Amino acid sequence: MLAAPPAQDTTSWLVMYYGDADDEILEYDILTDANKIELAGSAGDVQLVAQLDRFKGGYHGDGDWTSTKRFFITYDEDLKVLASEELEDIGEVAMSDGDTLADFITWAATEYPADKYVLILSDHGAGWPGGWSDPDPGGLGAHDIALAHAFGDMLFLMEIDDALSKAQEAAGIAEFELIGMDACLMSDLAVYTALAAHARYAVASQESEPDVGWAYNSFLKTILEDPTIDGATLAQQVVDSYLVDDAKITDPRERAERILGMMEGSDEVSAEELIELRDGLEKMTLDEIAAQIPGPEAILEDLEDKMTLTAVDLAQIPDVLSAVSGLAQALTGVDQKHAAAARTYAQAFETVFDDNEPSPYLDLGNVAELLKQTTGDAQVAAAADEVITALGRAVIGEKHGRQKVGANGISIYFPNSTLFAADESGYDSFVTVADRFAASTLW
Repeated sequence: MLAAPPAQDTTSWLVMYYGDADDEILEYDILTDANKIELAGSAGDVQLVAQLDRFKGGYHGDGDWTSTKRFFITYDEDLKVLASEELEDIGEVAMSDGDTLADFITWAATEYPADKYVLILSDHGAGWPGGWSDPDPGGLGAHDIALAHAFGDMLFLMEIDDALSKAQEAAGIAEFELIGMDACLMSDLAVYTALAAHARYAVASQESEPDVGWAYNSFLKTILEDPTIDGATLAQQVVDSYLVDDAKITDPRERAERILGMMEGSDEVSAEELIELRDGLEKMTLDEIAAQIPGPEAILEDLEDKMTLTAVDLAQIPDVLSAVSGLAQALTGVDQKHAAAARTYAQAFETVFDDNEPSPYLDLGNVAELLKQTTGDAQVAAAADEVITALGRAVIGEKHGRQKVGANGISIYFPNSTLFAADESGYDSFVTVADRFAASTLW
């Protein structure tokens, strides 16, 4: 009698995409990202699901529905139409509500249990305050805080933290293998402090992200081809594939449409000529289009200048927090004008606060390096080196453009006195929303 063949090591994955497209600016982009996920498609041990909420009166394509729907994502090559199975229409829900996020995760993990769970959230991001706004139903939402009065309702950071805890308990998820934030400004130490309680790895951007989004069509194939990989490998692939492997860049038709879109409102062509060009584009093959338009590098040159993306080993975040506390303690013994000088010259990223004030979103590694120079203090230098070393262990993948040479992967909130005194950007607001970070460090 022949012996049975040895069992194959397999790992099942569930990738959950929370696409808050209830925004006039981002609706089309997020729907396109969902279509890029279809270019990978569920297969074998890898299942892909999405919850998408659309904006009323924005992009009219693909059925022009405006409610919130859940999909089981399957393979399809059309980047304009979602061909995946619609599992349910849950009506108009507030994607800015933590309970909505928790409910989606709980539903997905209950219906499609797996060994490893990936959660990707996509919309506008704001750094430590959070992100993921929703105009429906409007108002302040569940949190009557200064940030809600300033920006409206959104998924505040402590709300995301709480939603993840609720979903884990309800669905029996010990930890997420990876949490990705396909949104602006979310590669922030306070954000990673919240995520470290729930996941092994994370991916986010220090700077604003371009409309292209992530290369879902590329990095999701990594787990489809080898489900035995871990979250670190997947996180690194998200970073490595960013922009360069994106279907909106590599696909000639998408690239041509992008070029035509850039011409709108310019003096290069009239509106009538644009219509003729688009009509002609529809009749051409991909090879014909590729022969007549610039290659991907022409688009990438502009997009890559300011881009950032970071993959983080969240198990290392406690050491980063400890090192940052040590640096904060060392800074109490020096003239604060030297700390202010480091803040002035450090690599900064876009701000969501007062445009008349310097951005408080600064690269942590660059701040640490500059503090060594501006203070000339041995204790500060030693503490800064501890921060830099801890960051080096935490950041497992990183890329940045030519205009962000001081980017090392993780930002920190370092406001000036004006921002520190303002209701929405000051101490009370920060410790309320970034509560886990505030309780974990002396910064």
